[in-house]
Amino acid sequence: MLTMCKQPNVDLNIVQVITSYNAIDRSRNEGEKINQQILNIQFYHLINKSIRSIHRASIRNEIEKSKIILYENLNVAHLIILRAIFCTASSRYAQTDDDIVHNELRKIVKCSRAIEPEKRDFLITDSPPKQHGYDDELPVEFVILSEATTISALQ
Repeated sequence: MLTMCKQPNVDLNIVQVITSYNAIDRSRNEGEKINQQILNIQFYHLINKSIRSIHRASIRNEIEKSKIILYENLNVAHLIILRAIFCTASSRYAQTDDDIVHNELRKIVKCSRAIEPEKRDFLITDSPPKQHGYDDELPVEFVILSEATTISALQ
């Protein structure tokens, strides 16, 4: 024989409220987990960024220290040579060899003219006008030789 079980008398509205509350609680927990994961990721990137910036700053400090040590150990002649190299290398426009020779020739002649006229008793030639295809080596050699004799005569 079949026996009939009596079903409990349950209000469906209460069941729906409880299940919806459980669903909200689960979604809130998942949302908190997601928010925590986002915070962890942001914190991780913040830490890595600060570590990278500290590393870059330490590299910059090491470079500056090495430059200071380098310049402290150099004498004046080396500093003049380095300054000339860095000044020509940092020019905005690329220079050809003829331009560099012509500019150096002008600088040497300008320096030799700064000597008092009574202390020099030899002819100083002007630098030739810049011409394309013109070999500047001979006038440069002459001016360098005259500059060397000027310096040796003054000493």
